[in-house]
Amino acid sequence: MFPTLSRGLRSAAVVVAVSVSVVAAIATPVHAAAWVFFDNFESNPSAHWWFENGPGSFDASGPPYYVPHSGSAFAAMYRDTVGWTTVDRALHLPTSLTKSCRVEAWFAETVGTDYSIEVINPATWTYVAAVGFTNLDTFIWVQRSLSWVGGPTDVVVRFGMSPHDGALPSPPFGPWISLGVDDVRVVCQTF
Repeated sequence: MFPTLSRGLRSAAVVVAVSVSVVAAIATPVHAAAWVFFDNFESNPSAHWWFENGPGSFDASGPPYYVPHSGSAFAAMYRDTVGWTTVDRALHLPTSLTKSCRVEAWFAETVGTDYSIEVINPATWTYVAAVGFTNLDTFIWVQRSLSWVGGPTDVVVRFGMSPHDGALPSPPFGPWISLGVDDVRVVCQTF
């Protein structure tokens, strides 16, 4: 009689355990959330953004022929010497055990300009993620993006430019390079 009772109790315990697991799995919320940052350089961008290693401006009167992608202003960088220039902004991302983020922006550049999207850990000044681009067209707005997973809560989002192959282009496209940045969006999914 005890072996039968023991087998019956074991079967009942397995049924209860499976039932509780199924109910718990169904009843547990996912806790995913989206965090969004957007800046189109219309509201006092110089209070939050800064230029490094070269001239830049926040308006519609940047390098020749540029018009903003949207609104009336954008970030404009230009150089007439070999080197690099960036426009940077510090951001505080959501705190989470797991996060997946994406930064995207619109870019317009002159022939001979390489440009990049960089996400930097300001505590160590090392890259969380980075990607570089070169466009073939001049003064055409194109959207580019960069995704990453994890990383610190505080980051610096940076858009940079430098001359392609380390040399300024020849006239009629030079001897200068320029880059416009507009409509920056950072989206993070937290889990």
